[in-house]
Formats: sequence, C-alpha cells, structure tokens
Amino acid sequence: MEKDYLTGALNRHGLYEWYSSLQKGTILQFMFLDLDNFKIVNDTYGHSTGDELLIAVAKILETCMEEATCVRLSGDEFVVVIKGRTRRQKVIDAAEMINSRIQQKEGFSGIDTDVSASIGILLNQSSRESLNEILFKIDSAMYQAKSNGKSCYVVFNDIADEVYDEVQMEQQQADALTNGEFEIYFKPVINSQTSKLVLSEAKVVWNMADGKKRGQEDFLTLFERNGFIRELNLWSFGIVCRDIEKFHNRADAKGKAGIRISKLLLVEKNLPETLEAMMEVYGIEKDEICFEVEEKVFSRGKEKIVAGLQKLQERGLQIAVINVGVDFSSLKYWDRLCLDYIMFDAAYINNALKTERGKLILKALFAIGNDLNIKVVADGISTEEDVVFLSACGCTIISGGFYSDALPKGEYGGYVQEKIIYGIQKTEFRFIDGFSSSDGKYNCSVTGDIRLEEGISKEWGSIYFPGGSAMKNVIMLPPAILAESSYTIGMWLKPGIINSWTSVLYARYMGGFMSYVPYAIGGNSVFRISEDSDLNGWHDILTRQIPPNKWSFVCMAYNAGISRCYINGRKCGYKANIPLLPVCKQIIAGGDPFQSSYNGYLSALVFYDGALSDDEVQDLYQQFLHEDGFNGEEETFWNVTNPFGQ
Repeated sequence: MEKDYLTGALNRHGLYEWYSSLQKGTILQFMFLDLDNFKIVNDTYGHSTGDELLIAVAKILETCMEEATCVRLSGDEFVVVIKGRTRRQKVIDAAEMINSRIQQKEGFSGIDTDVSASIGILLNQSSRESLNEILFKIDSAMYQAKSNGKSCYVVFNDIADEVYDEVQMEQQQADALTNGEFEIYFKPVINSQTSKLVLSEAKVVWNMADGKKRGQEDFLTLFERNGFIRELNLWSFGIVCRDIEKFHNRADAKGKAGIRISKLLLVEKNLPETLEAMMEVYGIEKDEICFEVEEKVFSRGKEKIVAGLQKLQERGLQIAVINVGVDFSSLKYWDRLCLDYIMFDAAYINNALKTERGKLILKALFAIGNDLNIKVVADGISTEEDVVFLSACGCTIISGGFYSDALPKGEYGGYVQEKIIYGIQKTEFRFIDGFSSSDGKYNCSVTGDIRLEEGISKEWGSIYFPGGSAMKNVIMLPPAILAESSYTIGMWLKPGIINSWTSVLYARYMGGFMSYVPYAIGGNSVFRISEDSDLNGWHDILTRQIPPNKWSFVCMAYNAGISRCYINGRKCGYKANIPLLPVCKQIIAGGDPFQSSYNGYLSALVFYDGALSDDEVQDLYQQFLHEDGFNGEEETFWNVTNPFGQ
C-alpha cells in the first residue's frame, strides 16, 4: 500500500487501498486531525522544522491505541483508524492524550509556537459505508472543533443531525432564493435615553418549503463556508433599499438600516460601486445604511477585510462591528477604521452583567468607544435593570427583548409607528416681543412686576424676575406643554439675589411635582421630582450651585424612569427608578407655591416633548455659544487636560 514519503504513514491513496481490503461490516473508529498553527511554524522556523513536526506527530498517532492505522491525508491533516468496537471514552481519552503529547512537543524541539490539534471523531462506523462519506463526517466534526476554538475534539455522532441538516439546506439554498422563501425582518436598536429609533437591523429569515422557519443564525455560517452568502447578501441589500424607499414615500422621513456584509464581498474590488448603484436605483442616501461586519472576520485575512471596509468608508458609508466580545479580535481596529458603531455580543454582555468584575470591564470598554466617538450598542438586553445600568455606564443604545425582537416588515412598521419616537418637537419661548411661544400656540399668564430684557444672545430675550414672596412676580405656562411622558427642558439662568430653595421652574402634576432650584443647600442646586404617595419619594439630583450674576445653561431631562441634569452642556447628575407623574396641572416660571420667588433672569426657555441625549444637549450648548451677540461665557474647564496648569 502506498505510503507518505515523509512520515511513513499511509497516504490518501494508501488509505483507499487499505479500506477496500477490509471485510464488509468491519466496525471502525476514526479520528481526523488538523494541526493548529502549523503554517506559523513553517513560516517562522522553515519547512525543515515543519517536516520534523509532521514526523513527530505521525509517531504519536501510530502509538495512540492498539490496532491504530495512521494516515497523512495531506499537508498537516492526519487520519487515525482503529479497528473493532471500542468504548466511546477510550477513543476520547486517546484524542486527549494525542493533543497533550503534541502540546508538550513530544519528538520535536526548538519551537516556541503553541502547537495543538483540532480533532474530529467518528465512533463505531461500519465499513459498509463509502470512505468518501466517512471522510465527510470526520472532516465536518474536525471543522466544528476548529470553530470551537481549536485544540479540542468534536464527536460526529453528537452533531450528525446538525450536519445533515446543513447538507439539506445547502441542497435547497439556490431554489429557496428563486422561490422567494427568504424574508427580511427588522429589529429595532433604541436610544434608551430618548426612546428614539437609532437603527433598524435587517435579519434574514428562511420560510422553508416544508413549513419550517429558520433564523439567520441557523444558516449564515454555512452560507459563508460554501460561498452562497455573497448572493444572499446582495439580494438582502436590494430588499432593504426597496423597503427604505417605501418608508420614504409613506412617512416622508429618513431612517437608518443596518445590514450584514460578508467578508467574501468585502474583498471584491468593485464592491463600493456595486452597492452605490443599487442605492441610486432606490434613491437611498448614504447616511441611511450602516454595513455590519462580524468581529470574527478580523481573526483571519484581516488586512484584506480592513482594506475593504476602508474603501466603503472612503465613499461615506457607515460601518458597524457586531458581536464584539466573541474574541475581541476587532479591538485594535477601533481607531484605525474610525468605526461608527460597535455592537457588543448578547452572550458576552449578559455574562459580564453577572459579576462586578464583568461590569467594571464593560464600563472601561464603553469608555474607550465613547472616547473614540464610536456609538456603543448592547445587544440581547431584556430587563429594565440592565437598561438602567448600561445607560449609567455610557451605553445608551440598546437592542433586545426589552424593546422588541426582530419582526416582519408589516408588524415592524406598526411597532415603529406606535412606540418609537422619530423626532422631538419643541416649544420655544424667546421673550423678545412678549410672553407667548414662538409658534403662537401657547400664551403665558403674567403676575406682578415682570419685564422683558436682553437675553443670552440677539436671538433670545429674557424675563427679569424681581423676586418676592411665594407666587409673587411669576408667570404661569399652559400645562399642556408637559403633556408627554418624557421631556427635556432647557433654559439660560442669571440669578441675582440668592434665596435658598427658590424654584426657577416648577411643574405640579396629579400626584407629585417637578422643580429646578438654582441654590438649595450647601452650595448645591437641585433637580427634584417628588411623588406625593411615597413619604420617601424625593428623587433629587444635587449638582453644583448656579452662580449669581452669570449666565448658565441648565437642561433637565426625564424618560422611562430616569432623570438627568446638565449644566453648560455637561451631564452633572443622574437618577434612576423615578416614578412617572401623569397629567401636568400647572407650570410656573419664577417661583413655586411654597418658597420666595426667584430673583434674576431667565432666557431661551425651550420645552422638548422627548428626552435629548447627552450628545444632543452638548450640541445645543455649543449652538448657543456661536449665536450672534452671545452674552455668556463658555465654560472651558472640562476641555483642558490640566485645568490647574500644573
């Protein structure tokens, strides 16, 4: 029988001869081995050292069990065949011993590279089956072992149903696309601070001819291996573009869709032109598409992948790395690629949330992403507790069961229309010519000696409040302004005389109140939400005092049980588990029913019917700084590395 010239083991042709000589019905055990990191050994130490390694491995395999026949199938791939019925554990023990001996570098030396084997095992196989079918089985098991992280074994008997299932899918894939069996579902990605839709992730669902429904997690890896993913990707992209166009026509608004792109497409030279041509057909803008690439693609052939992503970015297309945390192979490319999104893997996030150390690591990772101006996303979130924690750690973009799983297009449209805020409406009080809102919709009721003065810029006037006893010299605003369950209130203040616990803005609800006090106690200001039915229902955010005779920009936001407070564009306080106060009854500017009234100026009072994000508040502050005739001073303390000059 033919043997391998290097190791003396049977070669592929010799294996076929040996197998054909067996008596039909002989029971056999098989192991298929692929050496991990063999290419690194060859590239680093040369082919002579690689040959030494192969010879040593062959000797290990020949002595692994009685009746063992060793075959060098090709390159660094070996097959071991053991005759006769054998207990499962005995074969597994042999596989583990083989790996241990290889890792200990038995029979070869002078190699620092870690060497091991990924092993596929087939138990109690009859020789009545063709050798080609047997090789398919053990190769499938070996591939699964390599996918599981290398240096391990997988028993084909344990995964047979899964493998044959994949064979069936592979046989049906082309016809399925032709027959319209694939469908696009959408999954919402939400900003937890604002409840706004950030991204609609496209997911492929296979409605099989036999009535079975499969999610993309069942078939994308298979299609990646066999190359069908390229055709499916381009089909999916066309469908998503078509759906975005329909959304334009129906809602007269823009959206953003996230769609996976395969590494097979990324290495194609003309990919950007292909995608742009499809977008042009449907009138899709570049900021309406975000291409998602799985983190694992950075593990192998990464330079070509990175080059492909950079080409897309050069054309103004957005990129997200998804399933971050599987192996963190993408980490060193976060800055190099100037990514738009990093989406953390659901399993990684949920495991990390179980331990304090895991939570600390999450905080650090979120901080890195935020510092690099990358939007960080947590996937697989199902509880309000986790949403609150992640938001407090700087990850305010969430997807998962807490909001919604992926839905078919029809249902998704209804979900978005009913529950997701597309844009935030605002009501402005400019206080230039009077006390009405800029759109004329709301009029204020004025009591006492109040006058209009110069405001924070030429675009805004102000109200001067002279102070006084409770409810003297105040204005009353229509309570309908705060009719929504989430809101943001922005205003510029310049206090005069400092009085403790004086409210500059107060809203009375059915069952509680909200107020902002520029000076409370101990040099603090306070944003307070109070619930009447709870004796301990004082939900205060204490921040630094608003200084007298100086303009300061204050923002207060509330949404989904979370209140936030900002001074001069910077978040300075955060409170969770805040009750929802229904039905606003009264809004007062310049005082409240219990304390002396406010003395000072109020300018640029704006009510938003949704919660702005941290970035939006910062942007709002920056806009004021650049207005014509700005009368304040920019707070630059937080913008310098060492404010004390040391």
